[in-house]
Amino acid sequence: MKRLEVSRLMLDMLEYHRGDFHRIGHAQKVLDFVRLIAELEGTGEKARKLLECAAILHDIGIPEALRIHGSSAPPFQEREGERVAGEILAGYDMDEADRRWIREAVGAHHSPEKVEARGIRILFEADWLVNIMEKKLAASPAAAAELRGRYFSSPSGLRVFDILFGPPEP
Repeated sequence: MKRLEVSRLMLDMLEYHRGDFHRIGHAQKVLDFVRLIAELEGTGEKARKLLECAAILHDIGIPEALRIHGSSAPPFQEREGERVAGEILAGYDMDEADRRWIREAVGAHHSPEKVEARGIRILFEADWLVNIMEKKLAASPAAAAELRGRYFSSPSGLRVFDILFGPPEP
C-alpha cells in the first residue's frame, strides 16, 4: 500500500490517461486553480490535500462513461468517476473517511445541488474556470455575467473569474 501523496496520485492519473494529453492537461489546470483558490480562501492543509486529490481524479470517469454509456455526460462521468476513483484510491494507505470524501467529490463535481453539501465549492469553481477557458464559453460580456452568477460564489473564485473573464480594469 502506498502512502497518499498528491505527486503519487498524479502519476496514477497520468498512467490512467496515458497519451490523452487533453485530459491530463485539463486535470493539471483544475489542480492549479484548486490550489490557488484554496490558498486564497485559507483552506486548511488537510482539506487542501483532499481537494487536490479530488482535482486530479475529477474527470477520471470519462473513459469508462464513454465505454459503458457512449457518453461523457455529467451523470455518467460522475457515476463512473466515483467508481474508478475508488479503485485507484484502494491502492493507498489512507483514512477511509478521506477515501470516501474524494470518491464522493469526484462523483458530485458537476452537480451544483451537491457542491455545498459535499464541501467541494473550490473544486466546482476551479473546474468551471478551466471549462470556460477551454470551451470559450465567456465569449461575450452577457455570457460571462451569466456564468459568473450561476457558478461562482466564493470570494476567491469570483476574483479569479473577474480577472480572467471580466471587463478590463480602467
